[in-house]
Amino acid sequence: MLDLDQARAAIRREMSAAIGELQGVDADGWAQPTRCRDWTVADLVAHLTWGQRLEAQGVEGVATGRTVAVDVPPVPVAAPDMLLVGLRAAHEELWGHLAARTADELGRPAPMPYGPVPLGLLLQIIAMEVGVHHSDLRTAIGLGGELAPDVVRATAAFLTAFLPLLATGGNRPARPVTYRLTGRQGNVDLAVGWDGDAWSVGSGHAVDGEGTVTLSGDDSDVCLFVLGRRALADAELRVEGDADTAAAFQEFVPGP
Repeated sequence: MLDLDQARAAIRREMSAAIGELQGVDADGWAQPTRCRDWTVADLVAHLTWGQRLEAQGVEGVATGRTVAVDVPPVPVAAPDMLLVGLRAAHEELWGHLAARTADELGRPAPMPYGPVPLGLLLQIIAMEVGVHHSDLRTAIGLGGELAPDVVRATAAFLTAFLPLLATGGNRPARPVTYRLTGRQGNVDLAVGWDGDAWSVGSGHAVDGEGTVTLSGDDSDVCLFVLGRRALADAELRVEGDADTAAAFQEFVPGP
């Protein structure tokens, strides 16, 4: 998990890089499809702008004590220059609230549409979202999409909290199963298990035995696979256990 300064640094760096790279994209590039289903680069930038505004109101709520999330309307797709203006403005709004936060506020609740979350967890969500969507954009415009180590750490914290929720949108396994997800750089070590009734998350090194499938590889590849950004074959992950169960992971746990 990233601390306050680490999260701010990751968020600022990833967003600044994304904006800089988008400035060099031509009209055809803005129309390119992304790894996010049915979204072009322009669609993704509009979504990212909306996300920055939504997260800004959550961080602002920590300071004001507001307990109800503000309704943030979707951002319509527009001309690339207008989208960039909107993305910069949304990020600066978020950044202004982030820059004013202090470490003693990390446990305070931030109002979000899915419920209040501690500021410390919201920081991981923001760093994950900005970093992963930056990866989505880079992949769409041909620049590569590996996640930075701090984004991986934020993503691992996000998955620890929300992986069972992601699984509610998928198919149910026919029998109990545990997936161990381990990164060779040491920033990802999770296990998500289905006991026949519900999914739960535990530490990856605590689960073993029959019905366990281990997926391991580079930290970035593991995260991008779990988030549905890469198929199993493309992620170059090592599989230990039943191959068919490994291949079914994304049916059970669709990415966001």
